[in-house]
Amino acid sequence: MDISKHNQLRRKWIVDERPCILCGVNGVEEKDHLPPKTLYPKSLRTDKTNFFTFPTCADCNRNTSDSDFLLSVYLAFYLPQSEFKKGFLASHPDHIALLEQWNSQITDQKNGYRKAKLIKPYVGETDENGVGKIFYTKIPVNDH
Repeated sequence: MDISKHNQLRRKWIVDERPCILCGVNGVEEKDHLPPKTLYPKSLRTDKTNFFTFPTCADCNRNTSDSDFLLSVYLAFYLPQSEFKKGFLASHPDHIALLEQWNSQITDQKNGYRKAKLIKPYVGETDENGVGKIFYTKIPVNDH
């Protein structure tokens, strides 16, 4: 897919110093990806994976990033094959990639605390291994 025209328009928007496309108020500081990069773990991306990017302010980008993260957690636990839901390890490569990405985001030195705070309302009591059960069906994925 050729997204060069889109990238040209995005660059012009920034040069013209137009505001964040999400809030329409703040200046452009970052770019938001569509589809969200968090739904495409690095291990599944190739040099041909194209993302549309949109000029956003940091606040709007962080807010969508948090929603994207919660959606990726929901998908990591909702989409699994039946064996995983019965307590067995994931076996499908895409599912494994989503779970590994989720784990790396939670344990990330820079943003892990913020991500863990986002998911905390959906974690129940811990088991004998200290692992909390995630109530993924309570994640508000349709509110975004």
